[in-house]
Amino acid sequence: MEFTATQIAQLLQGTVEGDANASVRTLSRIEEGGEGSLSFLANPAYAQYLYGTTASVVIIGNDFQLTGPVTATLVRVADAQGAFAKVLEMYNTIKLDKKGVA
Repeated sequence: MEFTATQIAQLLQGTVEGDANASVRTLSRIEEGGEGSLSFLANPAYAQYLYGTTASVVIIGNDFQLTGPVTATLVRVADAQGAFAKVLEMYNTIKLDKKGVA
């Protein structure tokens, strides 16, 4: 299953900064993100990882101020942690549905 940054932003009622067609296939922690992964930044203590992550898309809060260049596509939302929880719930639901198909 694969989603674009635009699809994620629509689901979360967010906005895209960067490549709207960036696609993700998996979820990851921001410090472990890789190409094709979706991560999030909610805790300012992890902000340093945003600038070096190789995650394709990162969900961040609307109020987060960038202090340097970021290579990941950003999806800005009101509540980054809540938004990632919503994506995780959807991801697990789809995964369970696929396991049920024989």
